[in-house]
Amino acid sequence: MIVKATAAVAALAATLTIAPTASATLLPTGPLAGGGGFVIQSCGESGSTQGWAASNNATARVETFTDCPPALGRYPEYADRRYYTGLHAGGRRGRDSVTLDDAQAGDQAELTFTATGGTQITRLRMWRSLLKNDDNDWSAYIQAGSTTVDSCEIVWPQTFCGGRAEGSWAPNAENDTDPGQASYYDSALPANLPSLSASTFTVGILCRAQGNSICGNGFLAPDAHAEIYSAFLTLSDASDPTLGAAGGDWEGTTTITDTPAFTVGGSDNTGIRAARLYLDGQQVAEQTTTCTYDRPRPCTDLTASGPLGFNPATVADGAHDLQLAVEDAAGNETVTAPVTRLVDGTPPPAPQLTAVNDPPTRVPRSINATSIKWAVPPEGTGPISATQVAARLCPPTGACNPPRTISLVGEYIVQTGGPGYTVRVRLIDTAGREGPDAVYALPYTAPAGTTTTTTGSSTTPTTPTQTTTTPTTTTPTGKTATKLTIAKPAVAGRTITVAGTVGVTRASLTVTLTRKGKKSITRRVTAKRGKFKLTLRGVPRGRWTITVRYPGSSTRLASAAARTITVR
Repeated sequence: MIVKATAAVAALAATLTIAPTASATLLPTGPLAGGGGFVIQSCGESGSTQGWAASNNATARVETFTDCPPALGRYPEYADRRYYTGLHAGGRRGRDSVTLDDAQAGDQAELTFTATGGTQITRLRMWRSLLKNDDNDWSAYIQAGSTTVDSCEIVWPQTFCGGRAEGSWAPNAENDTDPGQASYYDSALPANLPSLSASTFTVGILCRAQGNSICGNGFLAPDAHAEIYSAFLTLSDASDPTLGAAGGDWEGTTTITDTPAFTVGGSDNTGIRAARLYLDGQQVAEQTTTCTYDRPRPCTDLTASGPLGFNPATVADGAHDLQLAVEDAAGNETVTAPVTRLVDGTPPPAPQLTAVNDPPTRVPRSINATSIKWAVPPEGTGPISATQVAARLCPPTGACNPPRTISLVGEYIVQTGGPGYTVRVRLIDTAGREGPDAVYALPYTAPAGTTTTTTGSSTTPTTPTQTTTTPTTTTPTGKTATKLTIAKPAVAGRTITVAGTVGVTRASLTVTLTRKGKKSITRRVTAKRGKFKLTLRGVPRGRWTITVRYPGSSTRLASAAARTITVR
């Protein structure tokens, strides 16, 4: 951007012609670390003049340009030259004639950057040029607010500004990206303006006409101009953004069992840069907006963010505090008050089943009647515990009967009319989430004169299923139930240790690890004195269900128990 009064065309061309820079050093833009402000770039590589406004009180005698970045053909006399452009104000230049109205005292051209409301310019880093001939009637200047940052004043017999190449702060061919160049200025340096605070930044020229009431314009006349090749402005912003409405699943959701989709909006004098979700004070999701740090207001207001959520399976079940937040262009953040939501990311485990054939509680008694009872494994008694069960009877083929909801201390008594029937029982927790089925194959004794007899057995699938389990044909009924428990598995890296007890002195048990319902790892372990322990190494990462099964014997029923772990 340039403010300019005319010089000889040849002299101006020499001043403004540049060569492309092989390697450019750019200053960073964006929010300051820790918030409270941000950096934008005008002109230079950004090519932006947003936020700048021109003022000119004598358009016939002074002129302004606001074209960024450097361009060919600025001046018809040198159409093949590449010149610095940017912010420019200066006296009007004659092209093909040596006659042109001279500027009069008080003629002035300025370009002014105005910070957005609520922000202040606290630092200027720029590549600039102030140029004039030895005629001291012209004044070229750069101001921050009412403070003069740079000016070109010549007192006879001097013929140049600032002790550099004649008439310029920027020697020929200097680029607008390297802070090592003579054209570079940083207000933060102790000798400059380390305590700068201003709402405007101006480049301009003024005809003071100290001698004969005119400032020369024309093809071969003296000139003055002020230019900004590239400027990095640091703006402070002490105000926090305003939260808008929270939406999506935020309202009316008290229990989270699947990934939620929350939204939030916000507004700010600098716009909204990001929306976030916090869980117990830790950020778990973020949605960023498109911001352009080349203008006073880099971002826009946000009506509603994209979905913000988390995977409840990665969070411990129970009550958690959730908060939504928005951040403005300066890194200032506003957070909602915490709201408590119940997270139920893990379904209850399969119950442990016990069965009694021909139960005395049933009247009339029947050898083909079975009483099923259940127990909640230790891993099902956490913050969100099981409160009831759903039990249903399933025939050898076809669909199961509708489920029957029963309390944890109840029982399910069924009468089988033939072989192949099963009972499926699943736990339901306080949030209404259902776990996998535990399956019991019902025993059956054929009427007199037939030979088809089956005994009961219990299995524990890892996922709910409606398929039937074919019972094992073994000895007659009357076996004793076998208690099988698994302690909480120890997980160390990819090594798992499984231990527990079984209600027999010695037995061969099967240990199966399944992931996503598919069997992956099977091992055998011998229980001695009613205890067992097995260590598995190199287990792949993921969420696994460990099932330990006792096959039963001639006097005892089969039994099973399950645990769920995560290998990270």
